[in-house]
Amino acid sequence: MNRIRRLLTTILLSISLTLVPVSASLINSEQVEAAAVKLNKTSISLYTGDTYNLKLSGVSKAKWSSGNKKIATVSAQGKITGVKSGTTTITATLGTKKYKCSVTIKNLVISSKTLKMQVNTTKKLSINGAKGTITWKSADTNIATISSSGAVKAKSAGVVVITGKTNNKSYTCKVTVIDKNASAKLTAEEVYAKCSPSTVQINTNEAIGSGFFLDNNRVITNYHVIEGATSIKVQLQNGKTYDLEKILGYDKDLDLAILSVPVPNEPLKTNKHGVSIGETVYAIGSSLGFTDTFTNGIVTNASRIIQNEEFIQTNAAITHGNSGGPLLNAYGEVMGINTMQYVDGQNLNFAININQLSKVNVDKPISAQAFYDSNKASDNSGTKVSGEDNPGNDSDIMYEDTTKSKSPDTCQSVSSGIYVYGSLAHNDLDYYKFTVTSSATVYLAGLPELKATDDISDYYFAILDSNGEVTAAAQPQTVDNGQLLFLSETLQPGTYYVAVLADPDKIINETPYIFTLSY
Repeated sequence: MNRIRRLLTTILLSISLTLVPVSASLINSEQVEAAAVKLNKTSISLYTGDTYNLKLSGVSKAKWSSGNKKIATVSAQGKITGVKSGTTTITATLGTKKYKCSVTIKNLVISSKTLKMQVNTTKKLSINGAKGTITWKSADTNIATISSSGAVKAKSAGVVVITGKTNNKSYTCKVTVIDKNASAKLTAEEVYAKCSPSTVQINTNEAIGSGFFLDNNRVITNYHVIEGATSIKVQLQNGKTYDLEKILGYDKDLDLAILSVPVPNEPLKTNKHGVSIGETVYAIGSSLGFTDTFTNGIVTNASRIIQNEEFIQTNAAITHGNSGGPLLNAYGEVMGINTMQYVDGQNLNFAININQLSKVNVDKPISAQAFYDSNKASDNSGTKVSGEDNPGNDSDIMYEDTTKSKSPDTCQSVSSGIYVYGSLAHNDLDYYKFTVTSSATVYLAGLPELKATDDISDYYFAILDSNGEVTAAAQPQTVDNGQLLFLSETLQPGTYYVAVLADPDKIINETPYIFTLSY
């Protein structure tokens, strides 16, 4: 019995010794494995387009998923890519266990959207999150420049926009440069005293307008002031008059002209303080021929876009004769070129922003005589005649050019007060073009040719806008002392067309007509 007891004790002891190390080994293995599996990041922040590799330490393969693929995606290998701004969760699944990382995606952003700087100081701009090359540009290098590394250098007082571009996206910063040594705002009396000697009256054989010196011997004005002129003289504040030397450049669409006048002058300075609604402004010009008229007001809209051109809208009084004169700020700087007004509204006046002047091409100046000769040759694109049967003198007549009148793309331009002679046949249609520079009522009238068989009422007359849409149409009916009033229409600034159509039921053979525009 004792022998059997000793044998059982030996077997149990053997079994016990065998089981203990095996059990301990298993427990340590689980603890080691649990401790080894770990996500390398539990939260990260990226910019759109950025990537980051998440990893589970000690594990070669896991299943990856994104809580919102619109914000960030994750590959089968754990590579995260930022898509758009927001926050989502990336999850790695290993068996029944999940390991999570909170991901925040941010948009690229310029380091400062606005900067205020003193002249001759430097500040640094960057685009946070940008990985590629950044291209920098200043809208006005006279106010501030920027280097390829984003260093902004303030040059002179004013407001300028700096643009950084990367990966086909642009980021802007508005930079305001202040010159602490610059003079303070001027009183109205001081603005007039400083600027009126540099303002001129422009006299042509067609009209009176205004202008101003902006550089030595250079006078700025509206193109419509000199359009069609065969004589242009510049009259200074002291009454002295000088002949135009040459035209350095002009742009009909912008309605701007740069003239060369050989006379010593004190040029005005351009605006370096930006444009703000409510700021005080001043206008100088020859209102209705009253030379050196000085008015004031405020900016009522800092940037009014009309026909793709930037205007400053003000309530500073201007009228006919002010065209081409300066719009000035409280520092005596030129903000714009006074150009037009809406006569049917109250205090709706407009000046072309001075920054538009840089668009005028000055590479091909022409002499004053060459400009006059071109106007004489074109003769309003028609042929002037004289004779006692004409309703006006020889400068008031234009004949139809039949090679141009059949299409609005080639038709002749008509000025206010010019009588147009033309003719139409069955189913014929003639076009003429005219431009209104300020809101005005346009009258279309005429005199029939002195032939008993002619009947002007067999015509239809219409005014079309630049898109070819009819704004007014009528047949002549009202007769007053032999003159027919065809129609009248109030038009806003822009280019328009007169269309003349023969009544197909009445006019068979070529029949003449006459009309005139006045506005």
